[in-house]
Parts: sequence; structure tokens; C-alpha cells
Amino acid sequence: IVLWLSYKRFADVFWILVSILSGALFALGIIALFKSSVSLIVLGIGSMIIGIAGCTALLLTAFGLYDSICNVVNIQYDDIMKYDLQVMFDDKYRQYELEDAANAALAGSGINYEYAIVKDDQAKNNGSGYVRDLEMFISDDPNTSLIFGLTDLKTGEALPWPADGEVAVSGKLAEKNNVKAGDTITLLYGDDEHEVKLKVGSVFTNYTFHYVMMTPATYREAFGKPYTPETILVKTETKTSADSYKVASYLTDNYNIKTWSSTNDSRESFAKTMERMNYVIVLVIACAAALAFIVLFNLNNINITERIREIATLKVMGFNKVETGAYVTRENVILVLLGFIVGLPLGFLLHRYVMAQIAMDMVTYQVRIVPLSYLYSLAFVLLFSTIVNLIMRAKIEKIDMAESLKSAE
Repeated sequence: IVLWLSYKRFADVFWILVSILSGALFALGIIALFKSSVSLIVLGIGSMIIGIAGCTALLLTAFGLYDSICNVVNIQYDDIMKYDLQVMFDDKYRQYELEDAANAALAGSGINYEYAIVKDDQAKNNGSGYVRDLEMFISDDPNTSLIFGLTDLKTGEALPWPADGEVAVSGKLAEKNNVKAGDTITLLYGDDEHEVKLKVGSVFTNYTFHYVMMTPATYREAFGKPYTPETILVKTETKTSADSYKVASYLTDNYNIKTWSSTNDSRESFAKTMERMNYVIVLVIACAAALAFIVLFNLNNINITERIREIATLKVMGFNKVETGAYVTRENVILVLLGFIVGLPLGFLLHRYVMAQIAMDMVTYQVRIVPLSYLYSLAFVLLFSTIVNLIMRAKIEKIDMAESLKSAE
């Protein structure tokens, strides 16, 4: 807590803790060299705790990456930008003609869907010193609530369409401009990229790209242009590419269409990009497993070698193989659990650090580790420990009682 209050950066706190743990291990090593009463077992205990802590940190980071990234696509296209098809008509069509076209396609294509009529415009923003493109949706269609799922970034409560004189901005855009509800955001508009200042009415949750929502009155006043809607946003009942294509095909055959696009294509492309993260997650888990096996196997081997006379004595006293094995493995389980506890804050900080390194301007992640991931991490650590313990039990069984008791202390 003191470190966090002092530095307030995950990377700084993480590396400080790593340095402290490494220093503790080094100190144990020095003590073991110069203090004869401190055996390799003491050094092994410290090494095991730190090794399992590192394993836990890697596992927690891997599962945290999955929690933070892999559900973003579904949430974006199922809960926020709910439309499946975006159709832009020729400028000659009026709003009532777009409504007629949408209703005609509803009957003619045989596909059930909901729709909203909007004006789709583009602008730029240079918040945080980086120029980024953004998309503006302007509409007074009451069906926008069916097409857009706007929720407050902080509270998660549903948001209405912004009032006249205000705009709703996506979360990452607000973050890059350091604005909140009630502040003013500056956009760059037109070929000359002149500045347009807008009052932020709300900040909504969003995960891909940057968006600004507003009413026609706000658009006319701020940009000095008439409201001429040209786009129909379609949300099909099945949300499949096939149904979207049928609606697009009907509209293209019967009306002058500038362009149309299916969000399913964007969804699949983005999903494939996110799926590549699965390989990274598997790699991190493999590294955690390797670390756990190496640390546990080597240190258990040292532990058994150092205590071979004790184990042989237990065998002479009549302890069966289960009891003899438990004599050693019971301590391992305790040390593994201690290492897991030490690794939890390290994993939390490492996860935050990794998420900060892979951050992109156009994408927002859910930076989180769900409770189930902590249980998965514990389960994997215990699994690795159990496998090593089973291997070590085989070695304990091979200990020769007579030879071991003859050996010098």
C-alpha cells in the first residue's frame, strides 16, 4: 500500500517488489554460504516460495489477459453497436424516402429487422497530441435506443440519446482528451480541419473506434450544416451475415446506394485478431508450468537429498510409503500455498503492466481479472505441485535404508 501511494504506477511497484524478493533470495544464499547452521533446505524454501510466486504471477496474467480481451468483440457488437448492416443512400433521398425504403425492404427481403435513420459524418480529434479519426452519428430517430446500447462509463446505467446542445462521446475518446460530462471537447472538421467545440453531456462505454452521438439541432448549430440523413442502420433478428446480405441486396437492387457494409465482417476480422491472443495466453501458461516444474523438481530433489537419513529412519520405523511421502510433500504443499499468496499481488501488478503495454488508441480493453481466474491459477499451481510430488515419491521409494543410515551426517 505504501509503495502504491508513493509511486502510483503498476510498473514501478511491480519491479520494486521483484527487486525485494530477489534481494531476499540473494541474502538467503549468502547466509547459506557463510553460516553453517543454515542448510540448503533454508535456501530451497526461499527459492520455492519465490518460484511459485513467479508461476502464480504468470498464470494470473495469462488468465487476466483472457478476461480483459476475449469478450470485447461480443460486447461491442451485441450490446453497444447493435446494428448488423449500414447502408448509405444517394444524397437525393429525403428522410421520409429512406423510411419508405427501409419498410419496403422489410417486406420485400423477408427478413425481420429493426432500423434507425441517421446521418453518418466524420471528424478528427487531436487529444493527447495524437490525431485520430472518429465517427459521428446524428439522429432524432426514436429507434436509436434499439440500435445503440449506450451505458454510462462509470455507473453502467443506460443512457438516453444526448439532448440538444450536448454530445455523447465514447470512453477512450474522453480519456484521451481528459474530459467528462459537463466539459468541452474539441473536434477537427472539414478539409480545413477547423475546430468545433462541443459540450459533453455523457461518456459511454465503448471498446472499438471512437464515436460522438448528437441530435440534428446540435449538429446544425455546431457545424453550421443542414441535417440531411443518408444512412439506415439495420439490426436483423438473427444477426447473421446471410440476413444482412439479403437486406443489402434488396436495397441495392431497388435504390441508388453509395455503399453498404456488414458489421459481421468487421466483427469476424476483429475476432480473428483477438483470437491470436490465445496463443500468447497458452505460451504464458506454458512458461508458468516450466517455471513451476523446474523450481519444484530441483528444490524437492535438494530437500530429499539433504534429508535422506531422516527418510530412511522413517522407513526403518515402519512408516508405509504413503506416510513417508506425506512427510516431505506436506511441507511442499504449505510452501506452494505461501508462494501462491505472495504471487497474487505480483500477478495483479504484472497483469496491469502488460495491459498498459498492449494498449491501443482505437481499442479499449476490460482491464480486469475475474474471481474464477484466481481459482484457475490456484488449480494449475496445485496441479504442477502434485505432478512433481508424484515424481518425487518414486525417488523416495528407491531410497536404500541401510546405505542411507551408514552415510555420514
